[in-house]
Amino acid sequence: MIAQFKHLWLILVLSFFSCAYFNTFYNAQSYFDKAEDQRLEKLGQKLPTAVLDNYGKSIQKCQKVIDDYPDSRFKIPAMFLMSKAKFYRGEYKSALGQLLDIQRMENEDYQEEAGLWISLCKWKLGKVQVALDALQRLRDSTDSKDLKSRCLLSLAEIHLELDKDILALEALEEAAELTRNSVQKSQIYSRLAELAFKNQNYDKALSAYRNVIRTSLTKEKIETSHLQVLKIYRLQGNYKTATRKIKSMISDEKFKKIVGQLDLELVQLYLAQNEMEQAETRLQSVVNDYKKSVVSAEAYFLLGKIMIDLHWDLVKADEYFGKVGSEYNKSPFKFSAGEKQKEIQSYINTKEQIQIWKTQMSLPDSVVIVEDTTIVKKTLSQDFDPAKYHYLMADLEAFKFNRLDTSLVYFDIIRNEYQESIYYPKALFTSIFVLDQIGDSSQSLMAKNLLIETFPQSDYARYLQGESGEKALTSIEIKYQSAEKLISTDLQKALDAFIEITITDSLELLSASAAYFLGNHYDWIDIQADSAFKYYNWIIEHHPDSEQAKIARKRSNILQDIVSPEVETIIQDSIQVALPDSIEIDLKDDQNQN
Repeated sequence: MIAQFKHLWLILVLSFFSCAYFNTFYNAQSYFDKAEDQRLEKLGQKLPTAVLDNYGKSIQKCQKVIDDYPDSRFKIPAMFLMSKAKFYRGEYKSALGQLLDIQRMENEDYQEEAGLWISLCKWKLGKVQVALDALQRLRDSTDSKDLKSRCLLSLAEIHLELDKDILALEALEEAAELTRNSVQKSQIYSRLAELAFKNQNYDKALSAYRNVIRTSLTKEKIETSHLQVLKIYRLQGNYKTATRKIKSMISDEKFKKIVGQLDLELVQLYLAQNEMEQAETRLQSVVNDYKKSVVSAEAYFLLGKIMIDLHWDLVKADEYFGKVGSEYNKSPFKFSAGEKQKEIQSYINTKEQIQIWKTQMSLPDSVVIVEDTTIVKKTLSQDFDPAKYHYLMADLEAFKFNRLDTSLVYFDIIRNEYQESIYYPKALFTSIFVLDQIGDSSQSLMAKNLLIETFPQSDYARYLQGESGEKALTSIEIKYQSAEKLISTDLQKALDAFIEITITDSLELLSASAAYFLGNHYDWIDIQADSAFKYYNWIIEHHPDSEQAKIARKRSNILQDIVSPEVETIIQDSIQVALPDSIEIDLKDDQNQN
């Protein structure tokens, strides 16, 4: 009887200690999982304190398992979990040391897994090439398709950091094919689609978005992918296919939530084909059908642009732009609409000042004395300079409202009537750019020669002399000028040339100008928020102290709220490593026993 009691007591003691270290490890895993959920919600952002705290609690529980139960089978899992938590807390050296200890223990379940995370730690510690080589070796040597996939995802993330988008795309494609996890597969295709789209590889992006639609379980992601497919059709000039798909989706009940966005995409198709009246009619329907919504706010913004581009009705345009914020206060177009209103008001005020000045100048002296001129004196700016105001009008016409021919009228007034003004050489120089854009090479050449002859020591002349070969140009200057000349004749080739500059000459200051042209183009002309966001951020990253970066930061902050969700990185989500299957099974067995 006593022997049986001792045996039972021994079983109870062993069971107690087994439950104790299991519960401690289980709590460590729970804190880690909670931190992971919070981290993934804030992906691409600075980790909040609460996330770091949960990783910290996980580390404490893991340390307790290691210290109090050093001979338990949970020691290595605890060390591995702790190293991952340290990695996400930015404690790379400590995590690396622990992972190396795990490798030295020669536990087969963790050798390759530890190798992956050792590579990631080395990457974060600045040993980029070492990490790349190790990940490639692990990818080639492992028999696990899942581990191959995660190696490729890690390689893709490093390539992205190095601005090697093509290599990142290749790695993502291979990773998507290898992974068996349906959720992970959908995430990889999402990232692949977004990256391909940003690099204007529309065929690859189209295929990837279709795979997202096929594999994703998230309704919102599926809807977003459908909208991106439509956008790609439009960008590729496949208007009929896009129109058919939109009309089919509008009539399908399951796309009811995005009908407004579909209507707006149909408007973009009309605009792409220069069917302005059809676009205007559709937009008028949209603002009535989706009142006080993000959709109606964007519709009013587009109506404002049409009032300028089609009707040249600044009063009506100002009215429509003014409705953007009142329709939806958080509209991503609210800031842009406000800027347009400022431009319109500046145009009206500048033109009014010129008209008042002309009226005043045309009045005979005798009339001026008899008439009450106090109104004229009050409304005419005290620092009014006719050359300055004509230049402002030319600048607004050309670069804010894209009325190049009209801008030349004002430049000609300065050239003919204000040759002593400081705005004369500036007007000559700017008119050359406008003339190049409209393809008037003879007038452009005449203006260049006049500027060089009249103001040979000016910065304008030195720039033009360099352009004509009297001063040797650098490689990037030649590329940049070639891209500028293409703007008026083949805009797509110009865009491609500017993109090439950002890739091959990223260290040169002129590349900031190239990226700014791209960002501005996709921000205001061919409105693609994702692309604008990309190039503004490129400037901030590569040329943070440039003049372009000052403007880029403001626009990037505005655009951040409207870019596609896939812009935020998902790769760290995909590379997180679960416990090996054998450990997971053991955990379940222990839990059932207790």
